[in-house]
Amino acid sequence: VKERYIGQPFRLSTKGRDGGKAHKVEIMVELVQSAEEATVLSEGSVIVLDNLYYEFNQSFIQAGSTRELENLAEMMRRYSTLEIELSSHTDARGQKQYNLDLSMQRAQTAKQFLVSRGIEESRIKAIGYGEGRLRNHCADGVQCSEQDHQFNRRTEVKVLKLDAAVEVRYRD
Repeated sequence: VKERYIGQPFRLSTKGRDGGKAHKVEIMVELVQSAEEATVLSEGSVIVLDNLYYEFNQSFIQAGSTRELENLAEMMRRYSTLEIELSSHTDARGQKQYNLDLSMQRAQTAKQFLVSRGIEESRIKAIGYGEGRLRNHCADGVQCSEQDHQFNRRTEVKVLKLDAAVEVRYRD
């Protein structure tokens, strides 16, 4: 029985309402804390670490926002073939080259966090995109709230290599 399931599989036989053909199915019960839908990760999948925050003009991770990186480290320990690209992004304030450098520093910070949790450095590619991939309208010269700018300051995880698809459930 797979780790994420509880108990043994059991068989269930059903008949349609019209008295038609019976169907036999095997059911396994999964231990999940919420009813949210699963995401299947495979090569090319991208996950946005929405709750990993950086201060404006800084490359260090805000206190209390490492939970998703901890979860990523756990996943990488569990799936030893998983190789990723960590891409970091800035908001559009500041010079383009400065933002590119800052985003690279942020990607390196996230990579070093994972390495400090026992993940091999060779399994993580860090790259910075600066302000080149904004998620909203807050480009140069556009008036935006701090929250709107924060939305662009993010780190994403792209699956570069994984030998099998992995089902991931997001929990509160």
